[in-house]
Parts: sequence; structure tokens; C-alpha cells
Amino acid sequence: MLTIPLPWSDSAPAQPAAQASGPFTRTTKFNDLPDAQKKVFEEIEYVPTPPCLDFTRLITHVRSFIQGRVQISVELKAQKLGEEIAKEQAALDELTRSLSAASSALSSDRLAADDQRTKTDRNLQDALIATRIIDGFTKPQQMGGYLTSYANFPLEYFTRQVEEMKERVQRYKSTVEQIERKLAQVYEANSAQPAQPSPQAIANALRAQHASFMALAARTAEIDAAVQKHKAAYTTRWRAQTGSARDPFAPASKEDDTLDALMSMSVSVAGR
Repeated sequence: MLTIPLPWSDSAPAQPAAQASGPFTRTTKFNDLPDAQKKVFEEIEYVPTPPCLDFTRLITHVRSFIQGRVQISVELKAQKLGEEIAKEQAALDELTRSLSAASSALSSDRLAADDQRTKTDRNLQDALIATRIIDGFTKPQQMGGYLTSYANFPLEYFTRQVEEMKERVQRYKSTVEQIERKLAQVYEANSAQPAQPSPQAIANALRAQHASFMALAARTAEIDAAVQKHKAAYTTRWRAQTGSARDPFAPASKEDDTLDALMSMSVSVAGR
């Protein structure tokens, strides 16, 4: 085993006389050593120590990693992701309201279509009955039985028309009242301190309402007069065709039906 002398050791091993050329100190340089000592040092096998971790490079890498994450955070903040989520939520709410409105509109349209289908079926039925009544008048021998079967149809038809007119007038009145209430609410909402209307404004409003109701009443009277006119014309024609003196719009009794049947038979015999 090769032993390397250390100049700062307290005790140094004895060296051969041939190699001893003088004392060594800490400041002795390699070139100042004797050739024999140089050769000893040169023959020592150099074993490199494992490379230490490059902490500077590691710190630089960590710093770069942190800076990259910070930059990503800054970019995400710049994109305003929260505002995008709020916009999407607002769009979703608007879509929900639109779907609700569309659903309500579809339901209303379905009800309107059902009502129109019912009215169409009823009008077709009325037209069929009216055609049979006309056939009874034009062909009393073959289809005279229709006049007896549908004797109450005129009364039922015009009564139904009058009821529909009353319902329509009531609906118009309700609509006008709703409009008045809505206008009053809008006026109160837009007025910071709603003032009491002046007597002149109240009088003008009453006059306008009175004029509206009078116009509505006049229109109702016109409709009623037209209905009465049609009833009178139908009664005259019905009496001329049947020879009966009773009112076709009055509820028929068994006695009236019997008299009408006898009158029809007498007319038929006279025609022969």
C-alpha cells in the first residue's frame, strides 16, 4: 500500500536516505519537489469524485417553471373566464325564457286550433241541417219530415248566436278593463309622486269611457237588429211554406206538432 507523506503531519514516516532531500512545507510547489516525489504523486491513481448536483441549474429550472405557471395564470386572468361563464348563464336564462314563451304560445295555439275545429264542425252541422230544411221546403213530398225533425233548429241557432254575441261583448269589456288597469299601473310606476287627477281629467276620462260604451252598445244594437230582421224574414218564409201561424222560434209543443202535421197532410191532399 502506497503511503503519501503529508507535510503538515506531526510525524512523517522515515524515507530512504536517497530520497530525502530536505523538509517540505505547506507552500512547497509540485515543481519544487524532487523527481522521485513527483513520480510518486504521478503514480497515484486519480479517482474523480461523483459530480455534485448543479444547484444553480436546478434553481434556474425551478424559477423558469414557476415563471411559466405565473404566465399561464396571467393569461387565464386576461381571458376573463368568469365573464364568459356569466354570459353563458345569461344566454341560458334567455333560452329558458324563450322556451317557456314558445311552450305557452304552442299551448295557446293548440287551444285555438281545438276551438276552431269545434266551431268548424258545428258550422258544418248547421249547414247540413239548413240544407235539409231547404230540401224539406222544396220537396215536401219526399223530404217533408225534415221540417218536423228540425222545427226547433232556428230557435236553437239564433239563441246560440245571441249567446256568442253576449260572450264576445263581455270579453271585450273585460279586455278594456284590463287595459285601463295596466295603463294605471304604468302611470303610477313612472310617476315619482303620483298626483291626484284634476276634475277636468276625470271628466274627460268619463266622457271617453261613456263614448266607448255607447259605441259598443250601438254596435250591439245593430247586431241585435240584424238578428231580429233575419228572424222575421225566416218566420215569414217558414209560415208561407208550412202554412202554420205559430212562431218557429218558440218552443214547439205536441199540439203544435200535431196541427202542423195535419196542415201538411191537408196541403198535400189539396195539391193532389
